[in-house]
Amino acid sequence: MRLLATIRYGTERYPEKVARRLRALNLAAWMASAVSASFAFVQFLGATPGLRKVAIINVLSTPIFAMIPQLHRFGALAAPATFAVVAYTYVFVVINLLGTGTGMQLYYLVGTAFVILFFGTEHVFLASMFGVIAAVLVIVIELSVPYTTGLQSDATQFGSFVTTVFVCCGLLLTIVFYALLEAARAEGLAEREYNRSESLLANILP
Repeated sequence: MRLLATIRYGTERYPEKVARRLRALNLAAWMASAVSASFAFVQFLGATPGLRKVAIINVLSTPIFAMIPQLHRFGALAAPATFAVVAYTYVFVVINLLGTGTGMQLYYLVGTAFVILFFGTEHVFLASMFGVIAAVLVIVIELSVPYTTGLQSDATQFGSFVTTVFVCCGLLLTIVFYALLEAARAEGLAEREYNRSESLLANILP
């Protein structure tokens, strides 16, 4: 119950249709914060001095992702747009530091799926813009960034790739499952209200 109340943070003032999307965004932002924090911890333990730069970026990203739900007070689009910009920038910078062998380009595919979920069908043009930006960034990265920059060993680079694959799949499964669960709950509530009104009419009318 406490977890549910936390996920609802900042969404109480919105209609339920919008609030469901923003609750999914809250979950995604806090998961991204946790992933950044775990990466920072591992990278600070690494022996390669160059990894400290990446670790610092992860340290800075951790509170930024965590604070994104605070932006709900500025409108329904403020937090989703900020999340997309921060996530896209974060991925671009880290890939340039580590190389494409980490597989972090996959986050752009995940982000493209998330923006339509977070913005909603009424803002499909804005979501499409972020989808196009993601596609362009993937192509630019593929053309300009080497497979590895030498900051990580081949084994560590492969470990980063495996981690990225599992994190991307975990993010997709968790957020999409939560969104579908919320939608099913709303449909169930609407169906119960419909059945109740039908029952009332049946009792009133001959």
